[in-house]
Amino acid sequence: MMISGRGWPSLIQALTGRFDEHHAELADILLSPVDSLTAQIEWLDTRAEQIIADIPAAQARPTPAATTTSDRPPPAYLAALDRLDEITGIGRRGAQTIIAEVGLSMEVFPTSAHLVSWSKVSPRAVQSGA
Repeated sequence: MMISGRGWPSLIQALTGRFDEHHAELADILLSPVDSLTAQIEWLDTRAEQIIADIPAAQARPTPAATTTSDRPPPAYLAALDRLDEITGIGRRGAQTIIAEVGLSMEVFPTSAHLVSWSKVSPRAVQSGA
C-alpha cells in the first residue's frame, strides 16, 4: 500500500480492511500535489534564508547601544532575521516577509508610526455617526 510511507499509522490502522490498493492509488494521486507544493515551499524557505544571509546589512553585528566598555561579556549579536523572529507573533516566515517588503533600512520612514501606517497595521477607530 503506497500511503504507508506518508507516516500516518493511525489512519492506516483505521482503514485496515476497508482500504485496498485502488484507494491507495487514489489517495496518492490526491496527495501528490500537496507533496509537490510542500517541497516547493521548503525550497523557497531555504532560498529566502540564503538570499537574506547574503545581505551584508542582515548579518549579526553589534548595535551602537550594545558596544560598551564595561567588564560584562559582550552581548550575543543576532542577524536581522533572528532579531525579527524573536518578536512575539512574527515567526520565521513573517520575518522573511518583513525583510522582503520593507528592507533593512528604516531611513525612508521618518518615524516608526510612518512604517506602521505604511504597512497598514496601525490601529484605527471606525465609528458611525450615530
